[in-house]
Amino acid sequence: MVGELDKHRKSNVISIKRNIQYRFVHEVCKWEKEYPNGNKELKEYVLIMVEQDNGGNKRRVVHPLSEYLLQPRKRGGRLKVNSLTTKASYIVRFLNYILIENSHIFKVKDIMDLRFEHGVEFLNYYATTGVKRETVKYCENELKQLYYFLAKRGVLNFISLSDFELGSGKYDLTELVHSPFYGVDYPDDDYDNVLHYLPQELVLIFLDTAISDTSVSRIALGVYFQFFGGLRVGEVVNISRSSVSLKGPFGKFGIVVNLKNRKFRKDLKHRSSGGAVKKIRKQAIYPYKGNLLEKIYKNHIENYRATDGSNALFVNDEGKAMTDYSYRYYFNRLKEIFIRRLLDSDDVILRNYAVFLKSKKWSTHLGRGVFSNMIAEVATNITQIRQARGDNTFDASMSYLTDTEKMANELYSNQIDMWEMLLKDVTEHIKEENVE
Repeated sequence: MVGELDKHRKSNVISIKRNIQYRFVHEVCKWEKEYPNGNKELKEYVLIMVEQDNGGNKRRVVHPLSEYLLQPRKRGGRLKVNSLTTKASYIVRFLNYILIENSHIFKVKDIMDLRFEHGVEFLNYYATTGVKRETVKYCENELKQLYYFLAKRGVLNFISLSDFELGSGKYDLTELVHSPFYGVDYPDDDYDNVLHYLPQELVLIFLDTAISDTSVSRIALGVYFQFFGGLRVGEVVNISRSSVSLKGPFGKFGIVVNLKNRKFRKDLKHRSSGGAVKKIRKQAIYPYKGNLLEKIYKNHIENYRATDGSNALFVNDEGKAMTDYSYRYYFNRLKEIFIRRLLDSDDVILRNYAVFLKSKKWSTHLGRGVFSNMIAEVATNITQIRQARGDNTFDASMSYLTDTEKMANELYSNQIDMWEMLLKDVTEHIKEENVE
């Protein structure tokens, strides 16, 4: 098995045929080793296999990545089978997600074409499957070690050893590899203490704070996109000016955004630091309270323009395309200013809200929760919620069928024509893409 990856680098070991279904699996293999003195010992190994299903006829072929599981530890020996099985399960799940289940999205035909972004995409998906934060961390560590192993073998086309940041162990000088996966949204194990939406009476105050305070106003439009379009942070910072389609002057009747990974920040060592789009799609941004969207959009394009040649819609204070880290920094600052504003209010209800908000955990994903509750109020089935949110699965959308705040009644009743127009427009965009 040793050296098989070097051969794999030059040619595909397993040819892919369209009439055959493939899936990565792991398998525990046992064999009995007999020593010269006659003693026997049962040996167990875990291998990564490719299962081929040709019309019901299945067969498994050992994949060269098994070499990763067979390598001895630095201090001698090998991990026990249970530990190797756990490692293999993470790798197999990752390979199936990127190379098989979503091959039409990622266009990765072989492990040689893996990038760090693919690890981020998988980890963000894995975090939504109900696993704990610690489990995602374990998986991230395993993928980190796998990528580093492949880089040392010279297998990867787009990643080299120089792309990894190294340190030293806490108690010795052994090599420590830092995670190359930036922008992972880890699940919060303290779910009951996480705030998922704002009461309706606070939404406008939050947006007004974003608009009026110059220290955070550069993300005011992004906050609006999250609250009334359900965009994730990585999606917001990947929007170009030319990807925005306006409905009416300055988006008075809504906006449609073409979401895809644009990788504006070529200067970053790890390109995934610029944020990533979880699902490529056309997303409608809905109007709210008369000319609010029009006002925010007009102010944004007049005051914030990229000077780095990226054409990014959202930029930092240096004029460079904003990263997801920068966006979170501004959002956290906005959160502090907002809570302070409520605390200083003469309204006792608003002051009570401030105390409540300080007791909860919440960040940029809050906007997606606000949007989801609004959509749930007017949706008739889970498919509509899933499509509006841009989810890959139904799991994340399911709770909004029953657990909703009555936030969108006014939005829906006053502006139903605009919603229908935007939904129709998105549908037409999708049809055009399918024709192309």
